[in-house]
Amino acid sequence: MENLALVALAESLRPALDGCIIRRVIQHQPNGFILQTRSAKLPALKLILDARTPAFYPSETKPPTETPNSDFLMVLRKHFTSAELIDFRKSLSERVIELVFRTAVPSKELETMSLLLELIPNAPNIVLLDGERRVLSSFFSITPQHGISEFETYSFPRSGNKTELEKVLAEEVPELDEPGRTGEWLVSNVAGFGPVFAEEIVFRHRKSGRSLTEEIRSIVQQVQAPSHAARIYTEKPLGHLLEQNDLRELRKAIISPVELLSLERTHSSREFGKITARSNPPRCTGLIALAARRAESIIVSFLLSGHIMTWIFFATAHAFSSGVNVMTSSTAG
Repeated sequence: MENLALVALAESLRPALDGCIIRRVIQHQPNGFILQTRSAKLPALKLILDARTPAFYPSETKPPTETPNSDFLMVLRKHFTSAELIDFRKSLSERVIELVFRTAVPSKELETMSLLLELIPNAPNIVLLDGERRVLSSFFSITPQHGISEFETYSFPRSGNKTELEKVLAEEVPELDEPGRTGEWLVSNVAGFGPVFAEEIVFRHRKSGRSLTEEIRSIVQQVQAPSHAARIYTEKPLGHLLEQNDLRELRKAIISPVELLSLERTHSSREFGKITARSNPPRCTGLIALAARRAESIIVSFLLSGHIMTWIFFATAHAFSSGVNVMTSSTAG
C-alpha cells in the first residue's frame, strides 16, 4: 500500500478511533499484533510488520491462533491495556502512523505514551515513546536512518534531501515544474510518493496541461477527503484471481482511494463504497455466500503468511456478499 493510500485509510479511520480504549493486546503471528478495543465501531486494529507489505487495518475477525508470548507483547500489554486513545496522527510525507494514549500506568512520565507504526517496506517497526517522545522500546532495532538510539528523542527516518509534501502544498517549488519531470523523478525527489501515484500525477499533468504542483495538490485533496470510495486494480479481473486462488497475482494488487487514470488501459478495477469496508460480510445464501466464503478462505491464508495488505481483501469478501458497484476496464496479460 503506497503512502497516499495510507493517508486515506488514516482519514477514514479517524472518526472511529476517537476515544477508543484498548481491552487486550494479542500477538497473532510472529510479526503481527492485534489491539482489541472496547468500541463497537472499531473492535480491533491489526498491525502486520511484514518486510514487503507492512499493514495497519481495522478488523472484526478473531485470530485463527495466538503465538507464544514475546517480550515485546508483554511491554505492549503493560503500557496499553486499558489505555485510552486521545490523538491519532499521520503526516503526509512519512509512512508513520502515531497513536497517542492516556495510559493507566501510575507514572507522570508514562501518563501519556505514543505507539508509532512505521509502515516502511523493508524496515517496518513498532516504536514506543514516553510523554517526552523518548524511545522506550521497539519491536525491531531502531535503524541508522533515524539518527538516534534507544531512550533518545524520536525522529523520523531520513529520506535524503527530498522535498516534504507539506512544503509542496504550502508554497511554490520551482524545480517541480521544470520540463521533462517523470514519475521516477518525483519518487526520488518528493517525500511521500511511491511509483504508482507518481506516475498517476505525471499522467494527469500531461493529459490536462496543468502544472505538476497543481496535480499534486489536487490528488492530495482527493485523498484527504473525509469519505471516499476505494479501488483495487489488478492485471487480471479480481473475480478470476479469487476463483483461481491466485495469490501471486493478488500480491500485485494496487489499492487506491482515487481513480487511477493511468491504469485504465492496463488493469481491471473494482470499486468499493468505503476504504474501511467491514471485514465480516452480512449473512447471505446461495452462490453469493459461496463466493464470500471462498474470498475469506484466501484472506485467512494471507493472514497466516502475513504477505499482503489483508484489510482490503476483507473488503473483497464483503463485496461478494453485498453487491458493490464493479467497474471493469480492458485487461492486459
